[in-house]
Amino acid sequence: MNVKEIEVDLVQVDDLLVIYPGQGLPVDGICVFGKGICNEAMLTGESKPINKDINSLLYGGSILL
Repeated sequence: MNVKEIEVDLVQVDDLLVIYPGQGLPVDGICVFGKGICNEAMLTGESKPINKDINSLLYGGSILL
């Protein structure tokens, strides 16, 4: 797999993004590989960590912990 950094303006539908712990999710999407915990406080107002697994919805602006 060829991984490269691009500007968020260049992200297109069906692109696969690699998100590392501590990074924010730049766009909404679906987890297709791996699992993690996201802080969605900017969406819900709660700082409760949310478990994410394959097929989980991901929301732009949340943070991968």
